[in-house]
Amino acid sequence: SLFMILLAAYAVVLARLAAKTEVVIGTPVANRDWPETEALIGLFAHYIPLRVDLQGDPTVRDLVGRVRRTSLDCYAHQRMPYQKIVEAAQPDRIPGRAPLFQVALVLQNLPAIPLLLPGLEIEQLQIDRATAKLDISVLLEEIGGTIHGELEYSTDLFEAPMAARLARYLMRIADGFTQNPDCRVSQLPLLDTGERA
Repeated sequence: SLFMILLAAYAVVLARLAAKTEVVIGTPVANRDWPETEALIGLFAHYIPLRVDLQGDPTVRDLVGRVRRTSLDCYAHQRMPYQKIVEAAQPDRIPGRAPLFQVALVLQNLPAIPLLLPGLEIEQLQIDRATAKLDISVLLEEIGGTIHGELEYSTDLFEAPMAARLARYLMRIADGFTQNPDCRVSQLPLLDTGERA
């Protein structure tokens, strides 16, 4: 799916920047996979951690396959409460840090359905998020076949130029995915000519 390809590209960027072969990225799930919850009012969404393994320098195609398997496994267990996953993993706890992941990827790719209520005029308001929940969150939305996005980041850790570079890197890697799906992920260009110089 589009989400899986974007998740793989994001993982490549993070792994290259952190010099790691494994990254964990959080993503929200609606948690409405039971017919009994589909019509209920309320928020059932929570984040699930997705571990992306880049060991062995896979090809783009192989990495997307790995991400697909991981994603489907996690979706099959999305009802597991996040706190139970934390308890089972028993990570070292650092105050002020999310225990399992510090980065997230959110993709809104369902068409917006206008809410029509008799006698009311409703409009969607954009909320200014003054505080980042995680170190970095990539928030993407598919509108008319085009992906629009924003990058939410902790200003305690990053400055605007680094955030802008991260966005460029993600676009460059995603472009590399489409140009040559059979190349090794290490061969995908992260830096442009000026940055390399």
